[in-house]
Amino acid sequence: MGFEIYIHETRRKDLKRIINFWSKKLNIPDNTLKVYWKRNKVVRKRNNIDYVGQMLVKIKGEKLMGSKIQAISDIILKKYQKR
Repeated sequence: MGFEIYIHETRRKDLKRIINFWSKKLNIPDNTLKVYWKRNKVVRKRNNIDYVGQMLVKIKGEKLMGSKIQAISDIILKKYQKR
């Protein structure tokens, strides 16, 4: 199982905070998280202080396990979605 974080390039100064957030939420060491930078063209930067990037969880070889985790993650992340 692998964990990857996608973070907007404009949030480089928040890297430590974002890594700590995901490390605590997933209960894994922070050095196991791979960080990728999103280089989208940003017209206007939003002042979202709760920004934590986008998490990707990779599971190799287990199709059934992957679909179960996706269903569970949808339930867990519902409380973080804006309404």
